Amino acid sequence: MKTIVYIKVILVALFISLPLFSFGQPDTTIANHYFKKADSLSRSKQYDSAIYYFQKASVIYEKVENREKYVLCYNQTGRNFSYKRKYKEAISSLNIALDYGLKKLESDHLLISQTHHWFGLVYRITGLYKESIDHYNKSIDIRIRSLGENNIAIASSYNDIGIVYELTGNYRKALDYYEKTLSIAIKLTGENDHNIAGVYNNIGFIYVNEGDYYTALEYYNKSLRILLNTLGKHHPNIALSYNNIGVVFRKINNLDKALEYYNRSLSIRLKALAEDHPDVAQSYLNIGIVYKEKGDYAKAIEFYNKALSIWINSLGHKHPLIANTYTNLGDLFTRKEDYIRALEFQNKALNILINTYGDYHPEIGVVYNSIAAIYTAQSKYDTALVFLQQALGALVKGAKTSSIYINPEFIEIRIPGQPPRFKGVNSNVVLKDVLTKKAEAFYEVWLIKK
Repeated sequence: MKTIVYIKVILVALFISLPLFSFGQPDTTIANHYFKKADSLSRSKQYDSAIYYFQKASVIYEKVENREKYVLCYNQTGRNFSYKRKYKEAISSLNIALDYGLKKLESDHLLISQTHHWFGLVYRITGLYKESIDHYNKSIDIRIRSLGENNIAIASSYNDIGIVYELTGNYRKALDYYEKTLSIAIKLTGENDHNIAGVYNNIGFIYVNEGDYYTALEYYNKSLRILLNTLGKHHPNIALSYNNIGVVFRKINNLDKALEYYNRSLSIRLKALAEDHPDVAQSYLNIGIVYKEKGDYAKAIEFYNKALSIWINSLGHKHPLIANTYTNLGDLFTRKEDYIRALEFQNKALNILINTYGDYHPEIGVVYNSIAAIYTAQSKYDTALVFLQQALGALVKGAKTSSIYINPEFIEIRIPGQPPRFKGVNSNVVLKDVLTKKAEAFYEVWLIKK
């Protein structure tokens, strides 16, 4: 549970390509030239220059009242700012596009759908998941009205919404959207398209979080086979597949195999992406976790700090990935019996996660569980039980946290072909661990009082 796979493979949304309108005016010809140049610069990853020319074009398009191209310029400006990980600037540009589009275009114009799509992506990356889902839903409503449901853009939107539900810990809702994605995309592209591989990857992540590691590995390998055939050996999506397979091997405690796959992933990412890319930070974190599990704490801290440095610079101090790294650092210091520093890092993580998700989320349950472990290690079982009860509140919707003597009521849900789960529980894996540790803590209290 402590490894959050940050980057997800997203289906390529097919946006409507608008013709270059020409009204016989020299200004429009110049604007079209700027727009074409900006688009070319964006494709070659020269984002600053692309933004400059999109903005020059937008001034002319506004002047000649080419409304579609004006909105498109600001959509593309926001998109390029997001590629640069300048998310405040991206949101500002998208707000200009949306405000103008709603005033000057039809409310169900596909360009407005595109604006909502990019809002959804930026808010997802920055951890504002409620806002992300809201914009993705607005985008998909417009697309369905304009394109019908059997369209690759609709499949892309379902996939995007699934990713956000996955990040919020609502794994069954996420799986529903991934299955919707597959039902449309396979009809349109066949089973061997790299976009299908992306959905298989996302489904694999769901099964990891439900503790069904071998099913997860099956989906990850299906994804990898398609990607190797369609993208070659050195594409960033291959790195993602290797990363996720590494997660499975770590979960089943095959640490050497996990490290092998994590290093494969890191090697590709360092060549294909910038050294300060968030995906590189994810590789550093995962390698650090393996070294922690191996007991090489100095090496683990080195990789954790590399990850933190990249993420803080690109995402700020309050992103869930920062919390995830703090949790792992806290666990490391618990193992080193430095309980003061361990508690300091877990509390940092807890503050970020509660501010992001509220009180109900599996990662919050993980942190409370880790705090309980700090007190258990010091034989402070009564305090540990308080935090284990808090963990139950984060894992089971509506669970009471006021008394350590009350466990939630579990209502089992059985669906043919799926592992059993419980109503209102966001992680069976973490729940099982918390209940086991709670029973062990009560036993220790009983031994002391005996």
